[in-house]
Formats: sequence, structure tokens, C-alpha cells
Amino acid sequence: MIGSLLKRFVDTIDIDQSSLDHIRRLLRDAQKSSIRVVYVFRRPSYLEYRLLTLFCEKHELPVPEYRSEEVVYTALRGRLGTEVTLSSSRRHRRKIMRTLDRAIANDSTPTLFVPVAFFQGRGPRPIPGRISLPIDFDVLPVGDVWLLVVYLIHRKDLIVSFGEVSTSENFQSSSALYRQLALSLYHVEKLIRGARQHSSKKVESIVLSGSGFEDTVLEISVEKSLPRREVMRQARKDFYEISATMRGSALKVLYYLMRPIISTLFQKIEIRNIERLREITKAHPTVLLPNHRSHFDYLLISWVMYHCQLPLPYVAAGINLNFWPAGPFIKAAGGFFIRRRIGNDRLYKAVLDGYLRYLIKHSHLLAFYIEGGRSRSGAMRLPRLGLLKYLLSSWHLGAREDVYLVPMGITYERLAEEDALLREEAGAKKQSESVRDLIRAKGLWRRKHGTVILEVGDPISLREFRDETQSDYRSEGTDLHQLTEDIGFSVCRNIMQHTVVTGPSLLALAFASFPEERISAATLRQRMLDVLASIFLHQGDSDSLAWSLETELSEIPNFESRMDTLRIGGRLEYLLATMPIAGAFREIQAGMISSGYMQGSPDGDLFVSESQLLKLDYYKNSILHHVALPAILSLLAQHHEALSDSAERIESGLHSFEPDSLRSMYRVFRSAFLFPPWSMFIEQVEERIRSFDSFGWFAGGDELPVDMDGRFPRILSERGYQQLGFLPVLLAPVFESISLLLQFLLEVESTRWTMADLRQNFSDYLDDRMTPTKLEATTKSMVDYAIDVLIQLDVLHERTREATDGAAEYSVTFGDTRLQELQGWVEENVRLCNTSGSKE
Repeated sequence: MIGSLLKRFVDTIDIDQSSLDHIRRLLRDAQKSSIRVVYVFRRPSYLEYRLLTLFCEKHELPVPEYRSEEVVYTALRGRLGTEVTLSSSRRHRRKIMRTLDRAIANDSTPTLFVPVAFFQGRGPRPIPGRISLPIDFDVLPVGDVWLLVVYLIHRKDLIVSFGEVSTSENFQSSSALYRQLALSLYHVEKLIRGARQHSSKKVESIVLSGSGFEDTVLEISVEKSLPRREVMRQARKDFYEISATMRGSALKVLYYLMRPIISTLFQKIEIRNIERLREITKAHPTVLLPNHRSHFDYLLISWVMYHCQLPLPYVAAGINLNFWPAGPFIKAAGGFFIRRRIGNDRLYKAVLDGYLRYLIKHSHLLAFYIEGGRSRSGAMRLPRLGLLKYLLSSWHLGAREDVYLVPMGITYERLAEEDALLREEAGAKKQSESVRDLIRAKGLWRRKHGTVILEVGDPISLREFRDETQSDYRSEGTDLHQLTEDIGFSVCRNIMQHTVVTGPSLLALAFASFPEERISAATLRQRMLDVLASIFLHQGDSDSLAWSLETELSEIPNFESRMDTLRIGGRLEYLLATMPIAGAFREIQAGMISSGYMQGSPDGDLFVSESQLLKLDYYKNSILHHVALPAILSLLAQHHEALSDSAERIESGLHSFEPDSLRSMYRVFRSAFLFPPWSMFIEQVEERIRSFDSFGWFAGGDELPVDMDGRFPRILSERGYQQLGFLPVLLAPVFESISLLLQFLLEVESTRWTMADLRQNFSDYLDDRMTPTKLEATTKSMVDYAIDVLIQLDVLHERTREATDGAAEYSVTFGDTRLQELQGWVEENVRLCNTSGSKE
């Protein structure tokens, strides 16, 4: 009976197939070389030995022979096990050491040590107290009975995992081999369970202690004339407002609640490069840094980690999500809440700093959104450096030797909250979140939202990043701030590189590249191919330039491996693999029409309403960065051609704002596309120009791609117009928004406002007087960006003034720059952008 029960257990045990294949090859090679194999467990258990025997028989692995003197059981000192924990006696420890000594001393027959761990379920589990016995059993029957009950209850969630294999030949002492085996088992357990969980009281005692925290409490007590106990009471209140209460039981409930919701909303969840995250998480403190598109980001990240047998992260969330009943469930799933505005609340900052330091020091997986809030425009926002600064400060103070930052790109084929974001982009006030609003969300539950793609980016080691900069960031606070900024922008650029192209985003980008409002479906399909070729070229695949609409990508050599490197996903990836490009694009167009994003027919003309245009603008912005640099180079080439034809230059009062100046474009677009520092940007530009020159897309010009003043001495060839001539129209909304803002500044009488007043008055001005060519130029995100650009160009100045209550008040005044001349340069760019899309 017990034997048949164990066989049923083995049939349900989950294991990653790639890991199984690896360990199978390794052990087969060991058998052929007459190397002895020893499986290593955390605790003595005949039950786990029997499970392992049946598992090895099923999967063609070397079957262990049970000998108490030769089967090694390691116990990690200072750390408890996961289900049943026994204190390791000295006699048992000596037995282990004798076994390891014999293995090291046996030169003729090396020993291969394979750590093995059995788990019941995923995610965190409460750790039981230690069981101390006066005698030492090789196998503890009571423990096996308890394990059998636990495995029976969780028979559908059994997992086996193998740790890093060690060979006796590589070690000189048994103590070193013992430490390696214990560390390997720790990494295995951490990868499935996560770091050790402490009770809330224990975490509170750790966070609200230390000399730095005590000094802060004393200073606040003196400044505000409050008793120390009152300050500590507020600190405890802040701690419980912030801290998560991750519980395995709550996660199980959430799993069953979320499964029907996710299956209702999304057709598929794609996970890419997850092995990259797995290798880092088991050995290093790790911080996930995803982009932020939807409230579902919080749930999907934990959902993916759970299904990939990875530890669940502690996720930073805005305090606006702490409403009943969502708040307690989010905390139980690992979410911790942070206020949107902290201000000068030193006590709250000290508590938050202590909590983040605790999570990093105890190697918990941490996740927060580098953008801060959700992107309303679809484009990657500038990094918000607050939490990142806390993190680097903890690392700087020695919480850990190194910390790995892992960017993660999240791409939605269709966004669930697009209607709410569209209203906010049109100027409506942001609505506070509540369960009632979620349930009543218009259209949310009536349709599938396609595929969600989560792609793990390139990990960044803080220590390696600091060393590569060749600066001592540890000595000065300003240097630490510069390191924070450099890492923040590097993470954002990494996320942008791992943003996936979907059918809606490709169609939206191609549609926006026409200045006309009505386009034939056949013409749009050809433009979609041109845009896709430009994106693939940006990703390093120049063969895409030879594709036509009749090309069947599935017949191209190494198609599958190339599709893995080129970032396309969702239904678009499936269609391109199953039919010619023209058929795939036609299906995408039909899907967008049936979903209400466009009007018309795939056999006729296509057009959009204003609300549909703003929806498409969101998806266009999500991948616009892939073609941003070619678009800028194409615009500069057309500037240079216009100057060559007229034999005169448009003089600008802004010295560096020559019409064909790359530096001018860099200053306007560096925040929109998160360009790297100027020297690195120039290297990227010159590499791209050399590539385009080799294709014959540029003609004329000097030997150097860019001269010392940043001017661009190239014009487009006939082939260049076909490949690049339409791209500048994608930049038109930025220039038009800046042009409208300049017109507003030239017409108004007042020269001083608060920033809020400036935004409001400009928005009213657009509603009352202006009819822009590009409706996207008047969205809230674009208006904010236009104001930020003029501040960076020193046209607008931010100055602080001390208000009567002592608080700082920000206002904006006009600079002394000649606005008319800048306006002339911007309008020339608007003209060239809006005419470029129609060039043959």
C-alpha cells in the first residue's frame, strides 16, 4: 500500500525538463567513468530515499543503494529546514565527516555528490521549530510519518530539485566539501522557497533598531518635543503600513482566485529568458526592475514566478492600492506599500530605508517599478530614483557585498485599462482605485486582451557597474547620487531593448507614419513591412531588408532561432510563422477592425476616429524607440538636402540649434528616448551611419559621419528615401507640441506662473484656440514633455521662492532666449516631418 502510494507521488513530482536532462547526462557520464555517485539530502529520511529511488527508476538515473554510512545527510548550521527539522548531533556530524574524508582520500574512485531536495508546493512556507532528541537515529520514523502526511496533503504540488554537483577530487578537506554541499542545498531551497521568512514582530525589531535609527528617533523627539515612546509608536504605525506579510496559505487562496481572472482576461502569458533570472536568484540578492503598464503587473509577476518555481518577490506598490479587501491580499502576496509623497517625513524615510535594508540583507527577492507609476502614453518614462537610491545606500553601507538588478520588459498585446488611461491623457483627473470600479470597468471582462509577454533583460551587478565606471562612488554622496542616476537610466534603456513588438503596436506605428487620415489597407501592409524591417535592422538582422509581402518566414533558414533573437511576440509571432507576411498583416488588420481600434476593411481603406487614434498612439509609443535613431538621421538628412538646395542656412539665435545639427536633435529627444550620454550616443550614431552607408541609403557628405559641431553632412539616396524617408513623420507630435507651447508663450501677457498653472493655462489654450495637425501633440503626456524640453533648453526657468509658511514654491519665468527664432526652427521640423511620410 505504501509502495503504490509512493509511486503515485512520483508520478506527480514536478521537475524542469532541461534540468533533468542535464543531471541525467552528468550521471550517465559518471557511471561510464566508474565514478561513485552519492545523493545528498538535508536530513536523514528513509521516505525521501524511497521517493528518490522510484524517481531515478522512472527517469533513467542511477538508482541509489541505501547505506547509512555512505548516504550523506547535510544539515546547514544556523538554518532550519522546510518541513521537518532535526538538530544534528555531534555523532551524526562525525559520521558525515568520515564519509567525506573517505571520498576525498580515495584517489582511485572519485565520488560525485548530487544535492537533492524535495518540496511540497511552491512559495514561502512557515518553518517549524527545532526538534531536539537525546538519541541520534540514522532514520527518524516520526519524521517520516509526518513527511508522509505532508506529502499526501500536497500530493499535486510535489517538486524535486537538484543542486550544484560537486566532485571529491576538487576538495582538499572534508569541511570545505561539507560547506559546499550545504551551500548548494541552501541555493536549491532559496530558489523554490525564497529566503527565510521571519515573523512580523521579528522584522519590526530588526527594522526599528540600530544606531542610525535610534539617532533619528532622538532628533525627531527633541525637534517636536515629543516623548520617545510617542515617536516609536508612530514608527511602528509606519512600519505596519509599509511591510508585507507574505503567507503561503494566502498565496494558495490567491492562486485559486486569480486563475479564472487571468484565464478570462488573457489568452496567453509568454515568459522569456527566465533561466537567466533563475541562475542569478539562487546565488545573489536580486532586485527585479520591470516597466509599469498596468495594475495587473503586480499579479502577473508573482504569477509567473510561482509557475516557474521561483521565489515570490516582495513588490513595492503605491499606497493607493491599499484599499479593502485588495490591500490585505496584496500584502499577503508580498506587496509592500509606499506613500506617493513622502516629503520631509524623516521618520517615515528611516522606516522605509530600514525595511529595504532588511529585505536586501536577508536576500529576499525584491521588485519595484523603475518608472514609479504607470506609463500613460505607452512610452518608457524617465526613471524615478527614490527607491533605487535607498537600495544603493543599503548596499553602500555594507548590507550585501553585491546586488544584482534584473530589468524586465512587460508587453501587453492589448492593455486592460486603456480606456481609463485614454481619459487621463485627454485631461481627465485620475480616478482613485477601488474594487467597485474594477468590477464595473467597461468592457474589461467582455473580451480577451491577447498575450502578455514578460522578457527578462540583461542583469546588472552593482559592484561590476561601479568598477566599470572607474570612479570611487563610495566616498562622496554626490558620487553615489551619480551612480544611482547612471544605473537608473541604464536599467530603463535595457527594458526598452527588451520591449516586444506585437501586432497592434506594429500596425499603430505604421499607421502613424502617414500624415494622411485615410490609408488603403494594402499600402498600410507594405508600410508595416518597412517598419518591421527597420526594427529588425535595429536589432541586428539586415536580412530583413530583402523580405517582401510574399515572403514566408517559416521557410527562411534558422527561422526559429532567429525569431528567438528578434523581439516579436503574441499573435504576430504565430501568424508570421504560419503564413506569408501579407496574410499575417491582413489578419492583424482584421483583428484591429473587429476589436474597435480601426474602421474600414482589409480589402479597402482604413481610418480612425479621434479616440481610436489616441488608442493607437499608446501602442505606437511602446515601440517607437526602436526606430527613433533612424527617424532622427532621416530628418537631419532632409534638413541638409534643403540647405544644399537653397544654398543658405537658417540662422538660429540658439547657437547649437543649426537645422542639420545632431546635437540639437539630441537635446530635444534625449529624454523621450532615454539616449545615453553624448559621447556614447555619438558612437551609436556613427555605427548606424556606417551601416546605412553600406546599404547605399546616404549620399554626399564629408568623410566623417558627424562633424565637430554635431552637423550631419548626409542626404538620402533614392533607396534611402524608400527605407527611411517616411520615419520623420513619427517625430512630428513632439515638434508640434513644442511649437504650440512656444506660440502660447509668445501670446500670453503673464510671465510668471506656478508649474501647475502653466500646465492648466496651456491646456485651456489648446482647447480654445488650436487645431493641431497631430492630435497626439495635445495629450497630457506630450504637453508635459514639451514643458520639460523648454526647461532643459533654458527657455523656461524653474525658480524657488520661499512662501509665507516656509515651504518651497516652484514658479516658471521666461528666459531671455529669442523665442521667435526657436519657433522658426521647430516649425521647419514640423513641416519636414509632415511632408516626409508622403514622399515616394
